Amino acid sequence: MMLFFTMIITKRGVVDTDMKKVVLFDFFGVIGHELSPVWFRRHFADEVADSVKHRLVNPGDLGQISEDEMFANISAETGVAAEQIRREWMAMVSINEKLVEFIKNARKSYPVYLLSNALSGFLREILDKNSLWELFDGVFISAELHLAKPDPEFFRECLKKIGVPAAEVVMIDDNAKNLEGARSVGIDTILFRDNESFEKEFRKYYSV
Repeated sequence: MMLFFTMIITKRGVVDTDMKKVVLFDFFGVIGHELSPVWFRRHFADEVADSVKHRLVNPGDLGQISEDEMFANISAETGVAAEQIRREWMAMVSINEKLVEFIKNARKSYPVYLLSNALSGFLREILDKNSLWELFDGVFISAELHLAKPDPEFFRECLKKIGVPAAEVVMIDDNAKNLEGARSVGIDTILFRDNESFEKEFRKYYSV
């Protein structure tokens, strides 16, 4: 697939040069449902669940500790066996199939990349089991880059590897803070709430 053109040619014809050329998607909360925030709310009060989750999961997302170490740390705090926690998280995986079909159609005309805060092995297993690799021209996982959203450096590094200026990109994420990081480097953003509102917003930037 040719990545970048002066004009983009789609099945609907020529798209104006001010249209975006590359699409960036978050995974959890967008393509796949959230896992860890839901799980932590089952074990901690709502007012502390997010902070506990961040403290225990963020080092894994940044690749500062291994997946086994992260689940062991969660186990020590919750009393749930590390192996059981991982099984429970994997059993919670649910894919937004309607959005997957939308992405397959969009990718006929535009390069699509995945940018996710995640454990490397865990996310790769999800992509394998659900045959999702074909959706993307590239996958960027925070634990492998040792950078995570909303850090602007995460987005700069991904843009550098893709080889595209920020002005030609839109990032789709369900986390408003993550999108603040994207906008700080010049990327346009769409806050994902549901499929219907997303598709309407998407068409402001892309012809599908």
